Amino acid sequence: MPRAAAALAAPPDSRARVFAAAAAEFAARGYAGANVDRIARAARVNKAMIYYHYKSKAALYRAILRDMF
Repeated sequence: MPRAAAALAAPPDSRARVFAAAAAEFAARGYAGANVDRIARAARVNKAMIYYHYKSKAALYRAILRDMF
């Protein structure tokens, strides 16, 4: 991709950032050790945005598992 086009490309949306950050958090710490605050910081969103996309930590975890299998 040319440099100018790369500069104009949209960054990943908040849902994708949350998903990626949560996948890393769950992989590193497991479900019980995962923390929504850490996921929010890593995704550069607030907790409300996480709960906007996923109704609970469990729902987020299930979405990641569905994506894997």
